[in-house]
Amino acid sequence: MSVSSPWAIEPEAIIPNHRKAGLARAGLCVQELMLGQVTMNNDRIQVIERAIDIIDFLASGPRTLTEVVQRTALPKGTVFRILQNLSYRGLVIKDPVDNRYLLGPGLWRFGQNAVDEVGMMSALAGPILGQLREFTEETITLNIRMGLDRVCIVEHQSPLPLLYKTGIGSRIRLQVGASGKTLLAFTPEPQREKLVRALCTGETPAADGTALRRALDEIHKCGWAVSAGERLAGAAGIAVPVQVPEHQVMALSVLGPESRMTESVRLGLVAPMQDVAGLVAQRLSSI
Repeated sequence: MSVSSPWAIEPEAIIPNHRKAGLARAGLCVQELMLGQVTMNNDRIQVIERAIDIIDFLASGPRTLTEVVQRTALPKGTVFRILQNLSYRGLVIKDPVDNRYLLGPGLWRFGQNAVDEVGMMSALAGPILGQLREFTEETITLNIRMGLDRVCIVEHQSPLPLLYKTGIGSRIRLQVGASGKTLLAFTPEPQREKLVRALCTGETPAADGTALRRALDEIHKCGWAVSAGERLAGAAGIAVPVQVPEHQVMALSVLGPESRMTESVRLGLVAPMQDVAGLVAQRLSSI
């Protein structure tokens, strides 16, 4: 037999009616405030996107306020306020002579920091990669991971008329091609698993998680990755890791047409590529 406690009182029973009304109004205010916060956050994101669009437009050269308005299709007042805010710390400046807006020294400082590091890697690794290009007569690239993408930071193009190239600064998802898979395979756990999950989840997953994990384990085991026609039809490539202590892994790749980069040719490049990767790692360890 259960005994009811004298303290077992419904919470609402001890709240006076006028307090209930006040709490209801307070709850509504909180709800409105939360909705307003979401709207404010979305507005902030939208402002950032608009600012980036304007910076991207100004990267092609100085522009007048009217030209920026026409390009962005934004109200003149909105564009003016964004330009005024971008003038903070000199991200954008206004030429007092012709009243045109241009990118300022603040952005140069940000860009220089990135260029200095990549430029240093290019300067140190360039001569060695050039020798590999002369040996293979195919395009040689050095790649790093940025987010979920593989980014080419150094490229020595093939001297032959028929060639395939990547392009410095080009980005492509990590699961596509030999270089990206190499970067993934030699990324330490648990970071690698986080990257794989990010690539394999969502409304439009980029890859089959089980198959990708199996492929990465095999690449890590053998020490190299090959690809054919994954990124470009008719192109084939092979990549090996460049592992520098206290730095993220990089991928050294050789890229060319499948007619020349046959399976036997690619496998024959593994040893010399690994030697070059070791030399590059030694050079870059000084950074």
